[in-house]
This record gives sequence, structure tokens and C-alpha cells, in this order.
Amino acid sequence: MARVLLIDDDEEHRVLARRILESAGHAVDEAADGAMGLKSFGQRRPDVVLTDINMPRLDGHEVIAALRVQHKGVPVIAISGG
Repeated sequence: MARVLLIDDDEEHRVLARRILESAGHAVDEAADGAMGLKSFGQRRPDVVLTDINMPRLDGHEVIAALRVQHKGVPVIAISGG
């Protein structure tokens, strides 16, 4: 299946999403904020990024903008609990 980078500052949401994705056969890397997510992306090169929008330090909008410049073509799914 796919390697997914899951970026969310809410640990409970990350754990739940990771469990769901892993049960579907995906490999999941986690990051607790956008800055950590971008660093992880550079190290692991996931197939898709699932990012929260509202986060401290670097929010989902900034993550998406950076990915569009640095890694064109990577699919991004944005989520928000707000």
C-alpha cells in the first residue's frame, strides 16, 4: 500500500488516524506539527500527506504551500476539526 505522512498536533487524532490507516495496510509516519512534518517528509518521502490545518508553529496552509514548492505533485489531504 502507500506510505502516509500524518501531521496533526492532537495526539489522540494522530493515534486514531494511524490505527485506521495501518489497519488498511498503509505505512504511517507521524509528526506533531508542520515543521516536524516537513522534516519527516524530506527523510521518508511519503506517497501522500494527511495534514491538519490548525496547528502551532507551522499550520497546514504553510505545510501545503511548502510542499507545493519543494515537492510538486505529492498528494495532500487537509483536515480540520475546527
